[in-house]
Amino acid sequence: MQYGKGKVLGNPAEDRACFGAGDKHCLSKFSFLTVVKAADVEALKGGGLIGLAPTPVKGDELSDPLHKGVPGFIAQLAANAQYKEKFDPVFSFYLSNEFHENGKMLFGGVDYAKYAK
Repeated sequence: MQYGKGKVLGNPAEDRACFGAGDKHCLSKFSFLTVVKAADVEALKGGGLIGLAPTPVKGDELSDPLHKGVPGFIAQLAANAQYKEKFDPVFSFYLSNEFHENGKMLFGGVDYAKYAK
């Protein structure tokens, strides 16, 4: 998988993905790449989690990700019927400037208590 000048090499995998505590909000057959080698990704300017870009699905990725390529995380959420049924089509980030307070990343909802007034 190419990321600008950098690239990662890995094996496609499939597992269950859960959002929140417990097994209440889980999606079956969620595809991802287990990265075994990376080259030149530290040279990329910026930060983030690899695979969170809202990239379009290419070809048969969703129907056969283990052989046709792993679609991006956001693309899988957008195409997943279980996710659409259980969650809102949004994601949100809370970034804290305080050392003692962790940030938060939410998929499928918003924590309105973290909004600035």
